[in-house]
Amino acid sequence: TNNIKENFDEFWRLYPKDRIGNKAKAYSAFCKVIKEKRATIDKLLASVKNYARSEEVHKGFAKGCAAWLNDDRFNQNYKEYNEFKAEFGFSVEEPW
Repeated sequence: TNNIKENFDEFWRLYPKDRIGNKAKAYSAFCKVIKEKRATIDKLLASVKNYARSEEVHKGFAKGCAAWLNDDRFNQNYKEYNEFKAEFGFSVEEPW
């Protein structure tokens, strides 16, 4: 539906761009997650925001969007980059 397309467009806008991949494949995976009730749209949007701020992404290990969705990585708890640095004794202002 149009609502899913609009929500996907927001999700796509938020997804880290380094290795984002194919938009059509990502949209198909997004729809499949919703259809199979593996996650709600709200959960996907919240999770992608956390993922974009994660230590994994900031270290250059972003995953392609379709693969991220197909692997249910929206269920992971991502530690924010600044939390990771603080935990290991780095200044938040210090460049990585």
